[in-house]
Amino acid sequence: MRVVVAHENLDFDALGSMVLAGRLFPGSVLALIGGLEGPLKEIAPLLEDRLDLVPAAEIPVERVTEVVLVDNARPERIGPFKALVGRVPFLVFDHHPRAPGDVPAVGGRVAQVGATVSLLIPLIRERGLTLTPLEATLAYAGIWEDTGGFSFPSTTPQDLEAAYFLAQQGAEIPRVREWVRPQLGEEAREVLKSLIRTAKVVERQGFRLLLARAQEEGYVPALAPLAHALLDLHEAHGVLLVLRLAREVLLIARSRERLDVGRWLSQVGGGGHPRAAFARVRGVRNAVRRLLESLPQYLEPESTLAEVMSAPVETLRPTTVREALRILEERGYGAMPVVEPLEGGRVRVLGLARRRDLRKAERLGLAEYPVEGFLARALVLPPETPLSEVEPHLKAGGGRVLVGG
Repeated sequence: MRVVVAHENLDFDALGSMVLAGRLFPGSVLALIGGLEGPLKEIAPLLEDRLDLVPAAEIPVERVTEVVLVDNARPERIGPFKALVGRVPFLVFDHHPRAPGDVPAVGGRVAQVGATVSLLIPLIRERGLTLTPLEATLAYAGIWEDTGGFSFPSTTPQDLEAAYFLAQQGAEIPRVREWVRPQLGEEAREVLKSLIRTAKVVERQGFRLLLARAQEEGYVPALAPLAHALLDLHEAHGVLLVLRLAREVLLIARSRERLDVGRWLSQVGGGGHPRAAFARVRGVRNAVRRLLESLPQYLEPESTLAEVMSAPVETLRPTTVREALRILEERGYGAMPVVEPLEGGRVRVLGLARRRDLRKAERLGLAEYPVEGFLARALVLPPETPLSEVEPHLKAGGGRVLVGG
């Protein structure tokens, strides 16, 4: 058995590198030391049935014949696999400088680039492998996080080339900005504290706008990270910051969807792009009131599930764990609904067969048991459901909902 492992307290570079190594070494087990923490913990429900991460405690160490170690070369950070150092071959892919006491490697790549992901992408390209959008997005997030959005001195041309490739593979860059929150300087943190204290959510037609105010006398740091930090904290669709400076008032607007903030702020003398805009105003109270009153006029109609759903949906009939897992792997799905046929061509949804659950059942020797005993709850929503009402269900449903009448 070959395992791919990184270190405890995974960051995006470590997880992205594990995913890429899993593609380079098919059949490998992706071993998770400890749990997911920080930003990764927040998106864990979206990853659970899409990535086959196996807790290290569930892997019989005595059956491991090779270890692929990524984003790390320190034996004290690999949990139970430390016992294998010197006993089985280790391939090490790491962007940290080598140091005494590192795991001895028989292969891999070690070089000082911005992120370990950037060492693996050339191998992916050489082998002509393609990535799923989720794999590409996680890998892109790893580069983005470890290079500070390509701003750290450690950033190299190799990191930029890797990011370009991942964008071509379908990396969802706006989602990376949501997942990886920028580090704020001391001045910016003080402004952010003021904004958080005054923040309130205004909701119009399913659009959540965060309104926050701050007053500053001196230097004002770059505001884009503050706006995005507030969007993340409150899970809003847009934000309007009102900053009172010594001699003027600034309005800064950001939007993720549905609202063209450039057009919206143009009515108070501002302008910008659909997702970022800025205005200087004198009568701030009237300006803010005018913007809030006019907000519904500037909102695009909200999409419904019927407009974005994938159809037709492939389903499974009741069968064994082994057969259901075979079908999932053959078709490349992380999960499929299991249905029972009814009269009139209708079906009853029994639940979701998730690959990660079925693999665990298989490891426990339950492969011939009925799959119905290992199903996750399936959430079924009507097709006219607005997307703003779907988001809470997505987290509860592991990133999936079914659409039905």
